[in-house]
Amino acid sequence: MLTKIRGSRADCAMECAGSLLEIATPYNENTDEARAGTAKHEALACIVRGEEPPIDQIAERHQVDADEISRAVVYGKQAWRELGKWFPSPKAEVRIEGLVTVGTADVLSVIPDNQSHTTGSKSIAILDWKTGWGHAEHDHQLMAYADAARSEFGMPTSGVITAIEVHLQHRETNTRNLTEAELDGFRERAKRQIAKAGKQYAAGGHCNFCPRRNACVARDEYLRASVVALVPAGGEPQALTREVLGSLYDRAKMLKRAIASYESMLDDALEQGPVPIGGGKMLALVAKSQDQILADKALPLLTSSDLTAALSVSKAGIERVVKERVAKGGAAAEMRRVLGALREAGAIEQVDKQTKTVIDAAEAA
Repeated sequence: MLTKIRGSRADCAMECAGSLLEIATPYNENTDEARAGTAKHEALACIVRGEEPPIDQIAERHQVDADEISRAVVYGKQAWRELGKWFPSPKAEVRIEGLVTVGTADVLSVIPDNQSHTTGSKSIAILDWKTGWGHAEHDHQLMAYADAARSEFGMPTSGVITAIEVHLQHRETNTRNLTEAELDGFRERAKRQIAKAGKQYAAGGHCNFCPRRNACVARDEYLRASVVALVPAGGEPQALTREVLGSLYDRAKMLKRAIASYESMLDDALEQGPVPIGGGKMLALVAKSQDQILADKALPLLTSSDLTAALSVSKAGIERVVKERVAKGGAAAEMRRVLGALREAGAIEQVDKQTKTVIDAAEAA
């Protein structure tokens, strides 16, 4: 059992004490999104230090899209111009540890209280970058960092610790000016959660960030209940009203991730040979021939026949080919060159695309 709550997992831990139990095989995805988040944070740390981020080098090191990092840098610079005044002595990627929490603050500013005869601070400010599309606020994470900073540097004479999370994709911030009373309350609740590890479980959207997600009975029951909610109950079709659909949103996302994990495991198993599926049947990988149109030879014919609408080129597809054909270390630069040439030729246009995005209820009013 963990004796301290990691700041990055505080929101999960404060919902479910079971997530604090240690496990021999913790779930830790190495996804494109995870690598992109790490790369963006590395670039944003440069901004805080007053340096220009080496975007191409960072992109190559983490094997992510340089343009994606560039966008995060642009948004980060805009946010830092507004928020930097609250961080007169900023340091990036600072590890802090308190009585019940531990973690690494993306940005920390501590101004010592030179008038104090004891160790103390005049002001403390913490900033946490959120680089993904998630829209949820992380108040417990902010309080975890703030309480750890209070343990190390003392409660500032200003009376509050300012903690800010910056959602770069949405150009929004969540600011908390945390008082000593608020942090005392958080510390006591955190102690109770640590004491209840293995005794209190609560499955939900926060399970996506839990290292025990693939070995949790409570989550399995939650997923099973989600499946039941999506099928006819008692022989009568269930009315999937707007309210019911909304209540199932987080569960549906978890089911999708579970199914994706299953498909990946099944693919690995099939690589070793056919898999029995019951009823005397087997599932196997079978090679089948199919037509593949060669783009370079088909393009003149499609153009002359006015069938260019059948053509589809994605940025991801171009990037995949570039990475296959360019020596390691030069893919990002070549991708930027190709995209630059396409833009100059007028081959790229901005289009609006509707995506499912979680917003505050006030925004929808």
